[in-house]
Amino acid sequence: MLQQPTILFVDDEPVLRELLPLWLAQHGYRVLTASSGEEALAILQNEAVDVLLTDYNLPGISGAQLIEQVPHKPALVLYSDAADFPEKEKHRLRIREVLSKPIRREILLSALKDITIQN
Repeated sequence: MLQQPTILFVDDEPVLRELLPLWLAQHGYRVLTASSGEEALAILQNEAVDVLLTDYNLPGISGAQLIEQVPHKPALVLYSDAADFPEKEKHRLRIREVLSKPIRREILLSALKDITIQN
């Protein structure tokens, strides 16, 4: 049996943090959640994670700062409008994909499949 890919989902919106993992679990993913960058860093010290899925605009440690601290993890970023995300920032942080909020689940699932197949 193949191991489920593990996603660390970081977002300060409680409803999204509750619902998105349920949906991703139905598609074969194990999802850990954090409400802040600080909490995510604590989780990363104890858990093996395949993909970092983070909101860019987090209070405290931002999504960018979080990605900078774990550059070896493939990262997907949630942003209010992906079309407005600075391309230089995407390249600087080596972000795999920027996804607009509200999240379109089929786009998220496609991005996750691309990352987990490549790794």
